Amino acid sequence: DDAHLERMNRLCSRLDQQADRYRKKNMERLAQFDDRRNLALLMRLPERLRALSMQLGPKPRSAALYMQSAVAIEILIMCPMRIGNLVNLDIDRHLKWIKDKGKRRLVITIPGDEVKNGTPLRYELEGPSAELVSEYMERARLELCSQPSTALFPRVNGGPRNPGDLSQQIKRHFFEQTGLVVNAHLFRSLAGKIHNLVNAGDAATISHVLGDRIGTVMKSYTQFEQKAALDHYQSSVNSVRGADMMGSA
Repeated sequence: DDAHLERMNRLCSRLDQQADRYRKKNMERLAQFDDRRNLALLMRLPERLRALSMQLGPKPRSAALYMQSAVAIEILIMCPMRIGNLVNLDIDRHLKWIKDKGKRRLVITIPGDEVKNGTPLRYELEGPSAELVSEYMERARLELCSQPSTALFPRVNGGPRNPGDLSQQIKRHFFEQTGLVVNAHLFRSLAGKIHNLVNAGDAATISHVLGDRIGTVMKSYTQFEQKAALDHYQSSVNSVRGADMMGSA
């Protein structure tokens, strides 16, 4: 009836406002990276945190936490998975080291029944990214737990870190070192922004990387394609304008 419908409309209105606020906050945080200097800070942060972990000397746990953040951020940049999958990475179940021509690469596989949308994930890390994970496992990980553990990101009791706790740690270290506000969830949106800077409109790649359906990706990352398209169009305008001015001269 009309009264019931009015109540439903009010409920939907409030839900829409909450969604809009979330999208607005997400877009504001992404906008920080319209400045290429901030994007450079993001890309260099894992190595910066690694260097800090080497300098702390008598504070082994603090050093280990810096190294843990460095590895978490590097994985989120190169393999933008959800924070729930990140914290539950298990050295025995999800990680496999492969040696090829004297070099090691790390294969990360997550079965579909552990992923939010049921899509299995497979990532590979090599070069400096793989070396960073290896160094963390050898030098820092065991400083963070007092019990035997196969968790890549362990708590003191050996279990995996809580998603909210690791996300807050990443956010804190990110702000300390760069002045930027970034949580773990933002990296999935950053993947679309970063890739569109180089390959505008390539939603298929982002779909495979994130493990999301192409329709979802196209809807979510239109904002990046629009910015790239506008830049491309304005470049055309400036080219024509420049040619016209040369002709007039």
